[in-house]
Amino acid sequence: MENGYVRGKMTYDSNVNLVTGDGFYREYNSLNQLWKVYNGSNSSGNLLQSYVYHPVEERVLILGRFKKLYKKKVKINQ
Repeated sequence: MENGYVRGKMTYDSNVNLVTGDGFYREYNSLNQLWKVYNGSNSSGNLLQSYVYHPVEERVLILGRFKKLYKKKVKINQ
C-alpha cells in the first residue's frame, strides 16, 4: 500500500485509518472521513455501507446494505 503501513493483518493508510484486514475494505473521503465500506479486501466486493456528512462534518446518513436509512439529527445554531 502506497504511503500506508501494515501491522499484523491490518492495513492502514497514511492517515492511520484502518483500510482492510478484518474482512472489510474501507474508503475515506478527502476530509479523512469514512466514506464507504465493502465486503472483502478491496473495492470490488459488495458495497455494505456508504456515509453522507453534514457540512459541519457530522455523519448524518448511513446507507446500508439492507437499504435501511439511519438519520442523526443535527441542530444548527444560526
